[in-house]
Amino acid sequence: MPELPSNEILESIEVSSIFLSVVIAIVVVVIAKLISASKVKLLHRFPQYRYQIEQSTTIARFLVLLCGFSMAVLAIFGFSKEVMLAIGGSMAVAVGFGLKDVASSVLSGFFILFERPFQVGDRVSFGGSYGDVISIGLRSTQLRTLDDNQVTIPNNQFISDSVSSANAGALDMMTQVDFYVSIDADLDQIEHWVRECVVSSRYVYLRKPIVILFTEVMHHEMLCMRIRVKAYVIETKYEKPFESDLTLRIRELFVAHSVPRPILITGSGHKYVSN
Repeated sequence: MPELPSNEILESIEVSSIFLSVVIAIVVVVIAKLISASKVKLLHRFPQYRYQIEQSTTIARFLVLLCGFSMAVLAIFGFSKEVMLAIGGSMAVAVGFGLKDVASSVLSGFFILFERPFQVGDRVSFGGSYGDVISIGLRSTQLRTLDDNQVTIPNNQFISDSVSSANAGALDMMTQVDFYVSIDADLDQIEHWVRECVVSSRYVYLRKPIVILFTEVMHHEMLCMRIRVKAYVIETKYEKPFESDLTLRIRELFVAHSVPRPILITGSGHKYVSN
């Protein structure tokens, strides 16, 4: 492969090409910012279409950035075929190794956007992080955890590791809450109370089924009955408020009706007994 001296490469780059490239890059950034600003206005005006707006604007911004910056690069390196071959031959290996992870993340971003294992607005669990997907970019995906921390994850990690989506593009999502009672408690009456608490919660989505399961389990070295409530909340952001609301109201019922439950006796050994 013939090599070109550095001065020949520099001479092949015209000032007008650099200027055009800068102009293209500025226009791309402005368009991307306009898309982000439009998203905010659309979300305020049409909150019922929040997921569709977030997903469509994310795809639009992704394509604008990719196409725009590709055009900016081509504007600079618009050389003849011979020059392009010479530069490509001398830099292919170095660029390939240097941008291997970046290229992998960009390609993975395409798979995420079009295969849609998760979407913007989904509540996902990945690599110890649990939260809402707030953006899918060229190189990485950003999550906002329930503690309001922002986590940035390279897109290529989603290809090799599994990711769990709690709502898979829907507004509603299933929430699971566990309670424990003594093995000799009146389960029929408890199921009635628990179901009343669930259906009367302002966060529950009543168009989907409510499931209450009873299982004998060992809880802190004591045999007891686990009550597992599976219900849908109307929107992902109500997952924790629903859990708190249900826990407080069921606890009040258990106390009011003297439902026997496992109680921790603090002291030597932290032994559990039934009340």
